[in-house]
Amino acid sequence: KKFSTEILILLFGPLFNIVSGLIILKFSKEMGYFSLITGFFHLIPFQMLDGGRILLNILTIKFGLEKAEKIAVCVNNIFILIGFILLLVFHIKNIILCVILALNVRKSSKKIWFGIYYMSKATKIIKMSKVG
Repeated sequence: KKFSTEILILLFGPLFNIVSGLIILKFSKEMGYFSLITGFFHLIPFQMLDGGRILLNILTIKFGLEKAEKIAVCVNNIFILIGFILLLVFHIKNIILCVILALNVRKSSKKIWFGIYYMSKATKIIKMSKVG
């Protein structure tokens, strides 16, 4: 139940961008497209975006935290590789950004996932202590 609630909370931000983008499109195409792109971008399963945290929660429900983290890191690395290839194909000038993305794969792994997991636990403990 805890993870499903967090998934709904994480979905709210990108979905709000998407819905508001569709409404704004009627008045301003540039702002509407910006809001739509922002919403969909946040659903990409990168570790630090909402999509990555949603993926981790879904995988944790299905497989448990340890296996979920391994799968989520693999998915993150695949998307970084796809981004790396797209940048190489379409924007050769951005080779430095490609290198930074590639280095991110090495640094990301468990440290980031454990950080997100324990930060969310600490936040919940602090909120509970303020209530009680």
